[in-house]
Parts: sequence; structure tokens; C-alpha cells
Amino acid sequence: MLTEPVRGSAVVAFRVLFGLLMAWEATRYLTNGWALTSYGPGFHFTYWPFDFVRPLPGRGMEFVFALMFVAALGVAAGLWYRVSAVILAVTTAYVFLIDQVNYLNHWYLIVLFSILLVVIPAHRRYSVDAWRTGEDRPIRRWALWLLRFQISVPYVFGGIAKLNGDWLTGRPLTQWLDARTDTPLVGWVFEIEGAGIVLAWGAMLLDLFVPWLMLGTRVARLPAFGIAIVFHLMNARLFSIGVFPAMMVASTTLLLPEDWPERLLAAFRRRRSIVVSGGVMTLFAYWFAEGRIPQALVFGLGVAVLVSEIGRDRVPAEPEPTETAVPAVTMRGAAMGLLALWVAVQVLVPLRHLVIEGDPSWTEEGHRFAWHMKLRDKEVESIVFEVYSPQAQATWWVAPEQYLTPRQARKMASHPDMLVQFARFLEEEFSDRLPGDLEVMAHAEVSLNGREPRLLVDPDTDLTSVPRPWWGHAEWILPRDGVPTGAGSG
Repeated sequence: MLTEPVRGSAVVAFRVLFGLLMAWEATRYLTNGWALTSYGPGFHFTYWPFDFVRPLPGRGMEFVFALMFVAALGVAAGLWYRVSAVILAVTTAYVFLIDQVNYLNHWYLIVLFSILLVVIPAHRRYSVDAWRTGEDRPIRRWALWLLRFQISVPYVFGGIAKLNGDWLTGRPLTQWLDARTDTPLVGWVFEIEGAGIVLAWGAMLLDLFVPWLMLGTRVARLPAFGIAIVFHLMNARLFSIGVFPAMMVASTTLLLPEDWPERLLAAFRRRRSIVVSGGVMTLFAYWFAEGRIPQALVFGLGVAVLVSEIGRDRVPAEPEPTETAVPAVTMRGAAMGLLALWVAVQVLVPLRHLVIEGDPSWTEEGHRFAWHMKLRDKEVESIVFEVYSPQAQATWWVAPEQYLTPRQARKMASHPDMLVQFARFLEEEFSDRLPGDLEVMAHAEVSLNGREPRLLVDPDTDLTSVPRPWWGHAEWILPRDGVPTGAGSG
């Protein structure tokens, strides 16, 4: 079944939208100076085992984002597609691995999609490459369903992650909404008692069920897609999450019937309501999401697609490609094995927190790469490091802001693995000032989701003598509420 031919128009549409959105994202990092302020020379918190990844010197990171921009346009146009896709995958992965402080779920998703586009032949139709070679070949079904699987992962596992005590009682969402009661049109809703709990449950149910509903019957698909558009538009307004809302709307179109682009284009010529609805939504999203034109256009497209799908019975479907016109192929064992491995990793990694002791929102163990989106609000009460020389009986107290940006210091204070990295940096930094083997301890007081601030790690533990936590539970991370917690609790 996976090797049967399909038209591939939904895959092509995703290729174009993803490429254009990535080009926009690259320009944002260049025009706002983030290429240097977030990824320029200086201390960075690397990922294990990619400690060798470092930013380019000088203004080199601007070149990386410029290269990303060109590659993204190449992917969108299908121009020298394989080369463009490889460059896009390398640049996005490189930027992602430079600093854990900049970890964002949508950048992780971008890296995954970029890698998949390297192997998915999304350029076989409606591309410059297809025009140059004179070929227009269908895409195999595995490509469509692999992309459908990948966009379903953040939805479903984002919903699973919300099945915890804090989220189901409205924390931290209620706190955030209380500070956004001035939001146009909907701010009054946030003032209603219990609104945060209702919206938290709604977000959880949407994440859990949207992929299944959209891949099901038309009766369920269209309301689910409409609710998803509204949900992501609200996220674009309420939270500073960059390209993520538009990226999710563009990616969610993969869960529609795979011929939706042909039907949309055919319907444009017959139904003015599609043009009007799409244009109105574009203008509304531009105003409501505060003036981001590319993002507004994606929301407008989403509504136009929704309206066209409502009347899809009026537009005849194009015939499916037949095997008589397309050579039959089989998926070799190695290819099937790699496909199964990719799927297994995407399913198992987000569930690892269930077998690790403690609340991942507090310990951060099992939190990354698991689609734990907007589950916690950590406030740093204080952070200071103690550098001690037993040989000299001398102690230096170090404020991390002496070496880090304010954002790095704030993020590090709530992440035990980053505390270990910085402790090792301080050990090396002070090796020529204090004699003997140095001990470095962290005193970090953190509040989770409005709770009273507590020490995150044992202040008597020498962080230079412990391994960086990457799997399992580190005993020197103190319990969230001052008492031990069981595996998977939270």
C-alpha cells in the first residue's frame, strides 16, 4: 500500500508552504539581529552528544541564515530540490544544536520536517525541476503518510503531555490569561471564573483528537480543521511563538483529502465565497495577530481551504494515478526498516518521562523533544554559584550574568543539565585563580506554576563531579514539593 502512487498535490502544497514560511523565518532572524544576539560568539549550552557544535565566528551566523533563506526558496520552488533540501536540513539542524537556551518545539519540528523533505520526492510535480526535465510523476503513498504521521505527533503527544495535574486544574494557563484580559474580542472571556480550566481541557482534547477526526469522516473533519485554525490564531495572538501557528496550520492541511489543492483551485473559478472568506480571514488575522503578513496569508489560505472543502461535492475529483501508467515498485527491507525506526523514535521519545521519577516540568528530565508545550511557567527567584577551593579554603560567589546574557542566565537557572554545564565552565574559568581541584555548587531557587520558590538542586552537590543528566533521574535534583515523587507523577 505504501508504494502505491498518489497525485501528491497535498505534499507539493506542503513543500511550497513550508519553504516560504522558512524563508520568512530566516529573514526574521536576520532583520531583527537574532542571528547574532542568540547564536553569535560566546558561551552556549550545547546538547549531549553534540558538544562540538559551535557558532561561526564574527558575523558568520548571518551567512548561515542567509543560506537557509536561499535553500528554503529552492525547496518551495522545487529548484535543484535535493541540494536545496539538504542545505535547509543542515542549516536548521545546525542552528538548533548551537544552544539549548533557544530550544523551541517548533524549531524541533522544523528540523524533523527538513530532514524528511530530503528523502521525500516532493519535487516530482509542480516544480521547476519537473518543468526543466519535462517529467511529472506521481508521488508514492508513503511520502504522504509519513508527513501526515509527523504532523500528528506534536498534536497527539502534546495532548498526552497535558494529562497532568497542573494543566487539568488550569495551571499555568489561568495565570497567563489573567494577564491578557485586554486581548481584543476575547479578553472578556478570560475574566470569567474557571475559564482557564475550560480552555485548558479544550486545548488538551483538541491536541488528542484533531488528527484522528481530520483523517476520519467529512462530518468530523471540517469542524476539527476550523477549530484548529481558531486555536492556532489564538496562540499567535497570545504567545510569542514566531512561525509556529502558521506552520501548524500549513502542516495540518496534510490531514485533509490529498487532492485538496486541485479542488481549491477549481473552486476558486466557480465560487466567490472562497475568495471573500480567505481575504476577510487574511485581513482579520493581520489585525488580530498584530501585523505579520506571511502568517496572516496562511490563515487566510486555511479558511479558503475550509470553505472549498465544505463544497467539495460540487467539484469533480481527478482520477487517481493507475499502476499501468506508473511502474510498480516495492519498498526494500532497508527502507522499510528505516521508516519503522523513524516512527518508533517519534513515538517512544515523547513517552520517556513516564518511566523517569519526578515531574518533568520541574526536573526537565524527559521534557525536551516530547512536545510538552506551554505546560510550565518557571520564575527564577535567585541564582548564584559557589566556587570553592578545598586546598585554599577559599570561596568565590559568582553571578552568572557576568558570563551569560540575561536570557541564558534565566533559562539555565531552571534547567539542571545547564547548571552542570555552567559549573564545569566555571571550574575551568577559575582554575588559574584558585589552587587544587575546585568544587562548584549552584544555589537556584525556582517557582513552578505559581508555587512557592524552592531550591531546584542540592546546594551541597559539587556539580563538576556529576554527569550531565540525559537519561533517568539525577538524585541531586530536589523534589518539586519538598518530598520525593513517584515515576511519571506530576
